Amino acid sequence: MVDLIQGPDRGLLALDWKTRRHPWLHRSLLGIPYIFSSGFPLSLHQHTKTLKAELGRKHLYMPNSFTQFFLQFVFAVSHRQCLIPREHKEELHKYIGDLVKRRGCKPLAIHCVPDHAHIFIGYKPVKPIPDLVKEIKVESNQFINKKKWTPYHFSWQEGYGGFSYSKSDISKVINYIDNQEQHHLKFNFRSEYKSMLVENEIDFNDIYLFEFFD
Repeated sequence: MVDLIQGPDRGLLALDWKTRRHPWLHRSLLGIPYIFSSGFPLSLHQHTKTLKAELGRKHLYMPNSFTQFFLQFVFAVSHRQCLIPREHKEELHKYIGDLVKRRGCKPLAIHCVPDHAHIFIGYKPVKPIPDLVKEIKVESNQFINKKKWTPYHFSWQEGYGGFSYSKSDISKVINYIDNQEQHHLKFNFRSEYKSMLVENEIDFNDIYLFEFFD
């Protein structure tokens, strides 16, 4: 029989009823107190003293989660009359980068050409991807409209493209995004976006793609 009690450091302690030994012990990483009792005959002080003597204050910790995700998002401007002015793109890049950082992620490359945006990040899974993209789009909408960079109300189109990469791809993707202006001297956004979908083996129907302005 094993009893669980709350230790002095807010950890969860386990002691065997008969042998007075600890089959295991761990500390709550979240600092949440746990209180369990089944009438163990020893006092809390005696439990603590026994554990300190046997373990020498050595604790075993609960395992953490470890992740590594590199994601690129692509989304498009809603109206031909509201293309992003090139002279303001650096300011917009900085603002979007700050939005990404405030959500626990790392901006790796951001480039907004007049009719669409590429955002490449190191993703930390503290927020669902659809929520992350929505918040970036909504807040950058508000920023652009507040700045009055376009003659009409600015907004992004519904939907987005999302693509994942390995660590070995980082430099290649950053270089591709940084050179968007040169790339689009040869290919328009429609060709680029459909090519990305095909390369990543994503099934699509043209009627559900963005509205392109070429």
